[in-house]
Amino acid sequence: MRLEDLPDLLYWFDGCHCGFYGWCVIARTDCGRSPVNFMIEGPQGPEGFEEAIKIAELIEEDLQPDPVA
Repeated sequence: MRLEDLPDLLYWFDGCHCGFYGWCVIARTDCGRSPVNFMIEGPQGPEGFEEAIKIAELIEEDLQPDPVA
């Protein structure tokens, strides 16, 4: 993932866009200035799993090319 892609990812984990709250994206690196890693955290258990699936479906829909009219 490129840093430029982060706003598009964060968009879908914002409750006003996906309908679910309590999700966050954490950016991490180390003392060696390694590339940044991103970790997504959200609610645990079956409810959180279902939310993750629905958010993934929203992202997949967004990535589909617009149909040609």
